[in-house]
Amino acid sequence: MMGAGLLELRESQSLELAEDRLTEAQALWLERGHGDCLEVRRTFGGTGRRWVLTARSVVGHLELPDGLQLHICPKVPLSNLFAMLDFVRSDGRELRFYPGEVRVDRVDEVFKLMVRRLVAGVQHRLRQGLYRTYESRAEELAVVRGRIDTTASIRRPAGVRIPCRFEEHTADNQDNRILAWTLWVVSRGACLGSDLRRPVDELVRTLEGEVSLAPCTAMDCVGRVYHRLNEDYARLHGLCRFFLEHLSPAHAFGDRRMLPFLIDMPRLFERFVALSLKQGLAGRLLARSQESLTFGDGRRLGFRFDLVLRDPTTGRVRTVLDTKYKTHQGTGAHDVEQVLAYAAALGCDDAVLVYPAAIPRPLDEVIGSSGVRVRQLSLDLGADLERAVGDFVAHVCDEI
Repeated sequence: MMGAGLLELRESQSLELAEDRLTEAQALWLERGHGDCLEVRRTFGGTGRRWVLTARSVVGHLELPDGLQLHICPKVPLSNLFAMLDFVRSDGRELRFYPGEVRVDRVDEVFKLMVRRLVAGVQHRLRQGLYRTYESRAEELAVVRGRIDTTASIRRPAGVRIPCRFEEHTADNQDNRILAWTLWVVSRGACLGSDLRRPVDELVRTLEGEVSLAPCTAMDCVGRVYHRLNEDYARLHGLCRFFLEHLSPAHAFGDRRMLPFLIDMPRLFERFVALSLKQGLAGRLLARSQESLTFGDGRRLGFRFDLVLRDPTTGRVRTVLDTKYKTHQGTGAHDVEQVLAYAAALGCDDAVLVYPAAIPRPLDEVIGSSGVRVRQLSLDLGADLERAVGDFVAHVCDEI
C-alpha cells in the first residue's frame, strides 16, 4: 500500500519503486544511516530504472528527508510484538528510537500497548512501595521538628507556630512526580477506552495521595541517577519520556504522531527465547545466553552460543540452542551443521534449532555417528504467545 508520502513494505520483503518515488538524497540517507537493516539498490530493465528497497528483519517507522514516511510492517501480530518487548524489558538493543516524528495509521493501538506497559510497571512499584528519599522541608509547626529556622523566626513576631527546617522521608520526589504527571497527561487522551481509562485514573488518584502533581517534561526523564533502590524506574521513565515527548493535556492519541523507531527482530527473538527458558526452567536447568568459546592460534577464532542449558549441580552442558529468525522455507543443512559444531565444541549430545514459526516436518534425530540429537523446535510468534511459550519450554525439556 502506498500513498503520495508513504512507502509500506513487510518485514524481510522487498518493494520495487519507480525511480521518481525515491530521490538520490533519500536513498543515500537510508544507506548511510540504516544500511545495516535496510538495503537500497537500483535496477535496470525493460520498465526503466527502478529502486528496490529491502527490509532486513526489522520492523518500525522512519521519516526520510522531505517528509517521506517509511512503514515496515511486522509478520507477527502487533500485540505479540509489544508483549515480547515488554517481557525482555528492551534496553535499546532491540528497540531503537530516532529523532523526529512519523505519522502512523494504527498509532492508537501502539499507544495503548505502551500505556499498558506503564500501568503494569507503576502498579508493580506501588505493590513494592514507592521509592522514597529524604527531602528538605521548611514549615511552621506547633512543635519543633529538625531545627528552628532562626532567620525566619527573627523576621516575624512570636506566635504559636514555629518555623522549622527538617528532612522528611517521602515519596514526593522527582522520580515519582514524573510518573504522576505522565499518567495524568495520558488520562486526558481521547482514545484510551474504558478498559485503560479506569486503571490510569485509579493510579493518578493513588499517586496524588503521596506525590505532588507538578508539570514535568521529557527532559526530566533524561540523565537521572539509578541504583538498587530505584533501578526499575529507569524503564518507567523511558516510557514516560515517550509519552511526554508526544502528548500534552490538549493532545489526543488521534493525532497519530510518534517517534520514529526500528525493532531488530532477530535480536528480539533471541532474547525472548532465552528469557522464556530462564524463567520456564528455573530450578531444573541453568540457562545461560551468549556464552563464548575461543580456539585456534592465539585464540583468534571462536564460537558464541545463543543459549546453553547446564546442570545446576555439576555445570555440565545438557543442551545448546541456536535461534533462527526465519521461516521453515529457509531451514536446511547449514543450520544443522552449525549447531552440530556447537554441540561438539561443548561436549553435549543434544542440540536444538529454534524457529519463530511452525515447521511442518521438524527434524528430530541423531545425526550419523556423531551421537548428537538435533531437533528443530518452534516458538510460534503468530499464535497465542503464552501458550506458545509453554509448549516450547515443554518440548525443550523432552528427554533431556
